[in-house]
Amino acid sequence: MKKRILFINGHLNLGGIERSLVDILRNFDCSKYDVDLMLFQGEGDYRDEISSGINIYSYDVTTTYGPLLQTLWKAFISLSLFQFLYRLATSLGKPLVIMKLFCTPCHKHYDVVISFRPGLSNSIATKCINAHKHISWWHHGEMNLSRAEKQVLSEEYRLCDKIVTVSKSCTRMLQQEFPKCVGKFITIPNMICTDEILAKSILFKPARANALNIVTVGRLTPEKNTSFCIDIASRLKSQNIPFHWNIIGGGEEYDNLCQKIVRNDVSDFVTLFGPLSNPYPYIANSDIYFHPSLVESQGLTILEAMTLGIPTISVASDGPKEYITNGRNGILIEPSVNEAARAILQIYYNPSFKDGIVTAGYHTINQFSPKSTITKIEHLID
Repeated sequence: MKKRILFINGHLNLGGIERSLVDILRNFDCSKYDVDLMLFQGEGDYRDEISSGINIYSYDVTTTYGPLLQTLWKAFISLSLFQFLYRLATSLGKPLVIMKLFCTPCHKHYDVVISFRPGLSNSIATKCINAHKHISWWHHGEMNLSRAEKQVLSEEYRLCDKIVTVSKSCTRMLQQEFPKCVGKFITIPNMICTDEILAKSILFKPARANALNIVTVGRLTPEKNTSFCIDIASRLKSQNIPFHWNIIGGGEEYDNLCQKIVRNDVSDFVTLFGPLSNPYPYIANSDIYFHPSLVESQGLTILEAMTLGIPTISVASDGPKEYITNGRNGILIEPSVNEAARAILQIYYNPSFKDGIVTAGYHTINQFSPKSTITKIEHLID
């Protein structure tokens, strides 16, 4: 008899967590498991990548965000009893009551429920779902929860059988934060689907500058440190280095970055894209992948660049330090403009050094194969 598995996440919009979830679901053996996916913030950009063998239960509570009367009226005129009652319940601090009442997975029994992120996903998994085993995933490189949120998470972790992190550094961090759950933590890195990345990278060929081409992909938030790229671009410009830098991603820092590009007079050297569902052609047609993030649990885009044969330079946060050996399969730097510029020019002026990094990068990817990751997940489930 097949085991019944439920995954819970907010949505399937562009993002590292969502990319990881979709990769797992695409590689799950539906001949061995009945798999359901519960979403509570609608579906999203990656919806079409979910196979027909996965049952999706989608609910959208995003329309309930905002002032009480305004959101109640919106739910009323859209004839959504679920959203109307959910908004009332959230105002009373009881949203899970409505989840239990309206959401089909809450009325089923599962062998395993997997919450793919903390917050509401975790609350639903631990308090609304009837399952033999409860598993929670953690993807973040830092603990940025409030004291109250940590208290809630601590209680939810007490109800979990296992807690999966995507890197050893994340495991160590959570063991320190939640010492009563030390024995529950296990590390399972995100997988890299090499064949899919390579196939997507040749779907189109973006314009390429007749110069050094640098690319960065990631959320535009303060901890991702994307403004650092613009500082480096200013330095390269001042040194008369011919280059162009593509920055791909969306987030709260977008407008600030646009203004900084203009202030630093590098509009001819830096192109700021919004989020793209397929950034791989831009990575594949670059000379260097640069990762400026100050906080990183793993660094999927670094590994994707290695897959595409692009040498990587990364700020030395905990995640990348687990698989990058400085000067061998990538370059690790401190967040210093001088150090970053030197690393870029080292690759630019030294083709043999660049080739060595690329070759070692190919070997690094093997430890993140889908087969390896899925085997670990199946062992966890069984």
